[in-house]
Amino acid sequence: MTKWKRFWVTRVYRIDGVLDEYRQAQLNRLGNQAFTGLAIYLLLISGGAVIGLLANGTPRWVALSLLGGDVLGVLLTNTWLKTQVTKLQLNQLDVTPTNVHGYLRLVRQRSLEEGISFAVVFWGVQVALDWPQTWQQIFWSGAAVKLLVLSLVEGFILWYVVYFQRRVAVEDALARTKRELE
Repeated sequence: MTKWKRFWVTRVYRIDGVLDEYRQAQLNRLGNQAFTGLAIYLLLISGGAVIGLLANGTPRWVALSLLGGDVLGVLLTNTWLKTQVTKLQLNQLDVTPTNVHGYLRLVRQRSLEEGISFAVVFWGVQVALDWPQTWQQIFWSGAAVKLLVLSLVEGFILWYVVYFQRRVAVEDALARTKRELE
């Protein structure tokens, strides 16, 4: 597996272990199904936005509904993918007592990356919702600073939840490995 493919497999599917050919084929099948479903959904949402614009909808309302529909589609697809990956046990970790510290370091790093990227995206969306104002009004009014603090708090909460969820998964994998060795 190439470096970039491995990067996207760990980010999208949250699979940190090694994939054999059979598990990789299952993952490719899931990815194809998710892409097809999401593409059809986004085409339907885009068509609905065009119809809404033609039916005397205001451009801001149509843009916000389109953005909300797109985000909802991506979240639903992501939830479906996580469920299927867990159901097929593609994300099972092979943790031994010698490599547990490496996995925990990886868990801290990935959780922090997700928390920071969520905070940045959430802040950008909140600022973008005030788009009729000029950028100078948004940044100099202090609203952007308040939104940044709120986004950082939400990013920290997400990091906290994801970190401890993944830490429990590593500890469970270590316990499973110890049981198998006994």
